[in-house]
Amino acid sequence: MERYPLLSLALLALFGGLGALARFGLGRLLGHFNCPLPWSTACVNILGCLGFGIAAALFARGVSPELKLAVITGFFGAFTTFSTYVFEIEQLLASGQPLTAAGSFLLQNLVGFAALYTGMKIAG
Repeated sequence: MERYPLLSLALLALFGGLGALARFGLGRLLGHFNCPLPWSTACVNILGCLGFGIAAALFARGVSPELKLAVITGFFGAFTTFSTYVFEIEQLLASGQPLTAAGSFLLQNLVGFAALYTGMKIAG
């Protein structure tokens, strides 16, 4: 297992907390609109993808590993994991692996719904 220095872990926790607070705040703000769609979740996921894309492109030019860990894993990981999911599928498509991308998409969506349903039945 790779070891992270204490500073990296502290930054990860700090940025993770900021991402969770940003998600909560945006969700509360958007939750005041009466809409049949889960609008706040959609906005968080879309903004998370936009921010993740910007950060990934900027960090590809070079940045400290601590900052990359804090922003990508910490902030966006707590804000929404959907951005990571979309990024990974895009990376599979960009590397010429459309079947693997489709498999990942189907696996995570179909099995995710099945796992949610199963968990609710177990607990319910």
